[in-house]
Amino acid sequence: MEQNSNNDRRKYQRYYIGEGLIFSDRQNIIGLAQVVDLSRSGIKCVSISEPTCPLGKIRDIDLAGVGETAHLTGLSGRMIRCSALKNRSDTSLGLNSFEFSLEFHPRFHPLIKRFKQKLLQERTR
Repeated sequence: MEQNSNNDRRKYQRYYIGEGLIFSDRQNIIGLAQVVDLSRSGIKCVSISEPTCPLGKIRDIDLAGVGETAHLTGLSGRMIRCSALKNRSDTSLGLNSFEFSLEFHPRFHPLIKRFKQKLLQERTR
């Protein structure tokens, strides 16, 4: 049963955010994501701007979108990945892509679920 629970936590759904989502820790901008992969417990982001990578635990994470995109405030979790992606099509254009991943404390999982629902509603408009 534990194996199924872990697999469910790691199932990601991809969302393309035209305007982007800004991630901050209330003092610094962590990154601006144009593509997000959401699971029950975390988020993987792809950005064309280089993120600030405070690896480890982070408190007071805020997610803010442009326009009607949902926002979340006061999350806590940990940065588990931050790196440059090697993509030939991007590098030929002189652009770099970056990836950063956050894993949230279990008490925030219901908020992440509602956030996913909001993104799905906006996707169908």
